[in-house]
Amino acid sequence: MGVSSMKVYSVNELTAGDHVKWKRIVGYDHHAIVETVANGRVHVIEFSGNPTDKTNAQIERTVVDDIKQMYKYIYDRCYDAVTVLRRARQRLGEKGYNVFTNNCE
Repeated sequence: MGVSSMKVYSVNELTAGDHVKWKRIVGYDHHAIVETVANGRVHVIEFSGNPTDKTNAQIERTVVDDIKQMYKYIYDRCYDAVTVLRRARQRLGEKGYNVFTNNCE
């Protein structure tokens, strides 16, 4: 499966079900699924918490106001937006972050 990413310059480039990433700290990209875009703000489903301490991380809804370092993934083949959102929503509240096996990506 081919995948590429494109820089996001405007929230108007995002739609529900998009897979996005952005820089949090050097060497660390954070990933999320766009749930909605409203009033210039991007609502995502993501593993929350401090990027260096994921002890209490869980999958939750959050709002991203700053898209300066955001990129959108473009896939040759992928699930439709309805399926992506259904799967993300089913995982809300899930814990058990592990950098190698169960992470934000």
